[in-house]
Amino acid sequence: MGWFVQQTDQGVSLWHDGTGPDYFSYMVLLPDQHRGLVLLFNTNEFMINLALKFVVGGAASLLAGVQPEYIPWAVVPWSLRAFLIIPALQALGIFLTLMAVRRWRQDENRRPGSVRKWLQVVLPAIPNLALVFCALWLLTSGMFRFWLFFMADLTWLALICGSIALVWIVVRTTLILRTLREPQASKALIGRPGTEQ
Repeated sequence: MGWFVQQTDQGVSLWHDGTGPDYFSYMVLLPDQHRGLVLLFNTNEFMINLALKFVVGGAASLLAGVQPEYIPWAVVPWSLRAFLIIPALQALGIFLTLMAVRRWRQDENRRPGSVRKWLQVVLPAIPNLALVFCALWLLTSGMFRFWLFFMADLTWLALICGSIALVWIVVRTTLILRTLREPQASKALIGRPGTEQ
């Protein structure tokens, strides 16, 4: 069965684990203590796998009557949840841009100058381009199916956010530049003959 034999302070430990998309299993035998343990998880992801290995090791320690060590990978599930900040930040960026464009249309004095105009275009495009490149890398890396099977949540998140970022870069740039050109066009019309002032 491919048992791993490990010598511990509590005696010999025979163990084996199994992993696949959406499941993780672990079996340990402690022959010196006549005990055994089987753990089955109906969840798994490539990064969570690292945390699960420490969890099952801690369970084996408890079975042997020893207090388990601190699990350094326990932060992994929370860090994976933190990726949900990305679409929230995208939505916030879209909202703030639309509010800024609305202010600029209502009051020309609040519009940024020529240097700040390009900063308004370029700086927010950088994180959006990073999301686009991340999605493109996933699609072209040759490991797309692996990521889709073993990290489906993050893969779909990267693809969806990358697609939104690509569209938003074009829409945002067009919207800002068109809005900031409007006063120049209106001032040019005022000076022409036959226009009312």
